[in-house]
Amino acid sequence: MFPPYVKPAIGGLLVGAIAIYYPQVLGLGYGWVQLILSGNMLLLPLGVLIILFFAKILATSLTIGSGGAGGTFAPGIVTGAFMGTALGIIAHPLFPYVSVAEVAVVTMLSFFAAASKTPVSMLIMGTEMVGGLDMFVPLTVGITIAFFICGNRHVIYDAQVLDRLHSPAHMLDYRDDIMEGMNVAELMNRSHLELDPATKAEDAFYALRARKLKGAALSSDGKVCGYITMELLRSSAGRGKTVGELSKGHPPLVDERTSIKDVLKVLPYDPEIAVVVTDPDGSIEGTVGFNEIADAYEKRFREFKIMEMRNGAKPA
Repeated sequence: MFPPYVKPAIGGLLVGAIAIYYPQVLGLGYGWVQLILSGNMLLLPLGVLIILFFAKILATSLTIGSGGAGGTFAPGIVTGAFMGTALGIIAHPLFPYVSVAEVAVVTMLSFFAAASKTPVSMLIMGTEMVGGLDMFVPLTVGITIAFFICGNRHVIYDAQVLDRLHSPAHMLDYRDDIMEGMNVAELMNRSHLELDPATKAEDAFYALRARKLKGAALSSDGKVCGYITMELLRSSAGRGKTVGELSKGHPPLVDERTSIKDVLKVLPYDPEIAVVVTDPDGSIEGTVGFNEIADAYEKRFREFKIMEMRNGAKPA
């Protein structure tokens, strides 16, 4: 809707309009957190704190949404501190043994732990802030409740990954597990050919060649009963026989959820033979052989290398 160079100007204008009335939304805001923790509340009455909670969220959204690089950690901590202080002021008359600063610390860290999906990091930070384990229990309870209420669906860090294996900075440290998490459904060959054991070897040969396949599963009454390879069909010894007579026996069977590591454990050493993928009823859904696994490995390794290069690239 707006040109890229206009968006930051609009965002800055709107943030400036908010700051005219509530300058606390500008900057990192750590100074206000320090005032709260020291108990100096003269500049932050209850009504102002409630307004600042929403104003800080709006100002941060306008800054980042318009292309600014204001960060999210400091705004998240300060926003949580505003909310926690307001809750502390309200709760203190009912629970006089709980200080406003303590409520602010628990709420501040719980708020950011839920938004960033970093509960353990916030728990460690909280114990460091208070200089001991005095607030370990309330911090654990508050962070846990906030984390589970917020859920895993939304996070303020769009690029946050599941673990180090999926991180561009670390993924090649796990090159031995490069196929970790991949299952049969992601790479199986669905263009399989299913043959009746009574099929003539010559007919099977031309059928496999037309489909550019190295082998095919044999099935009888809807159940897998053997496997035939192109190598056997090419041999002169196979002329005049049926594929059932030439079959190399019952092939390994797996389902779509089987991991690639488990497939490699049962895959025969013969590169012509594949593992047959079946559904719960025993019907053939596809095949997985060394070719499919090698292609998937090469593709994933290439993707990892590209992401590693992008992650390690330095600006000119």
